[in-house]
Amino acid sequence: MTAAGLIRPSWSLGQRETPVAALARAVAVHPGKVFLDFSGGSTSYREFDHLSNALAHSLRERELGVTAGVTLASLLDNSLDAVLLWFGMNKLGALTWDIEKSTAKVSR
Repeated sequence: MTAAGLIRPSWSLGQRETPVAALARAVAVHPGKVFLDFSGGSTSYREFDHLSNALAHSLRERELGVTAGVTLASLLDNSLDAVLLWFGMNKLGALTWDIEKSTAKVSR
C-alpha cells in the first residue's frame, strides 16, 4: 500500500484491478485531489469520473450507439480529452484505436 492509501497494481496472476475500477476507488478515497494535469489544466478524480461518465453516456445514447466490443478510431493528441475518451470507451466495454497524428497520412 502506498502513502496515499492506494494499492499498487500487481502484475501477478492474482486478482487485478481495471483502470476504471481503480478510478472508482480513487474517487471514493480522494475525490477532490488532482487526477491529471495537462499543460496547467487539471481535473480532480471526481470531476474526471463525472466527465468520463458523461462522455460514455453520450457515446452510447446519441446517434453513435457505441456499445461493448465497438472500436472507435481517435486522432486526438496526448491530452485530457484523449484520456477522457479512453476511460469513457472502457466504461462501455468498447475500444479505442489511437492513431498518432504525426504519423497519419491523408491521401487525396
